[in-house]
Amino acid sequence: MMRVAVLGLGHWGRNWVRTLSQLPEVKSLVGVDISQDQRLLVQEEFPGVDCIEIGDDIRAVLQDPSVDAVIVATPASTHVGLAIACLQAKKHILVEKPTAMSTVEAARLWELAKKQGVVLMAGHTALFTPEAECVRRLLEQGDLGEPIFFESYHGNFGIVRRDASVLWDLGPHPVSLLVALLDPKVNRVQASGLKQSWDGLDTCYMSLTTAQGATAQMTVTWRSPIKRRHWAVGGTRRTVLVDELAPANRVQIFDIGMDLPHVAPPPAQHRGYRNST
Repeated sequence: MMRVAVLGLGHWGRNWVRTLSQLPEVKSLVGVDISQDQRLLVQEEFPGVDCIEIGDDIRAVLQDPSVDAVIVATPASTHVGLAIACLQAKKHILVEKPTAMSTVEAARLWELAKKQGVVLMAGHTALFTPEAECVRRLLEQGDLGEPIFFESYHGNFGIVRRDASVLWDLGPHPVSLLVALLDPKVNRVQASGLKQSWDGLDTCYMSLTTAQGATAQMTVTWRSPIKRRHWAVGGTRRTVLVDELAPANRVQIFDIGMDLPHVAPPPAQHRGYRNST
């Protein structure tokens, strides 16, 4: 049985409170947020969950020996500082994406977790959906053949975040899927972005090629009028398409070949639409 603290009680923090309160392995929860409005909202949203204690001081969590693990669901710019404090207090920790906003910071967290003998996890929820598990099985069984491409589109209209661009907000989803499913050795990366609504990027296009010969094309945007989450993995035998928001048939598999009926070629005078004869 574990006692877990949730740092940050915004939209995603409340999702964690809801999920954790339903797990038999979790005996109690501590919710922490500097905003009184957020704390009151949690109390109103979960009136039947009496295991939540609301506070605004992280020191109380770090000094509490009964707290086994911490989930960081605060704005991205605060992740590294909070993660370091939790690791120094020898708390197991899950940090929502992005765990850090540079490889140097990520390496520092990793080394500190090893030194303290605690678990450091990233909140890559996209890897554990039924759709991702299905695609993983198809790849492991060889049903798709050798992977040759990955493509994805993650878009919606907002929420625009001030402390991180769309690349840090939505980009971890397709990148984590690419790494987990194809385990690529990336040898070339290109990226471009657009600034249309504020000082940071709100649309980003990423292109990768791997040493194995596969390619990846990924788009993330806050400017799409329709929320979309779809991605595909193509192999030498078949292609699988995933639409995470579809009401049904979220995973579709396509053969890459096609059977063409025998059709006589058109007469010579009809081969080009600009032909006047």
